[in-house]
Amino acid sequence: MRGRLTGFSLEKMFKFLNAFEIDVEIRVKPKSNHNARITVV
Repeated sequence: MRGRLTGFSLEKMFKFLNAFEIDVEIRVKPKSNHNARITVV
């Protein structure tokens, strides 16, 4: 995949991660500056 995530729905990704017993956490908060961003850790 080389880091490409196209073609994956969120639902498919969550099912895949849960199958490996990985918890999924989504946090929504106000942006801290003028540039909104998405961070995956």
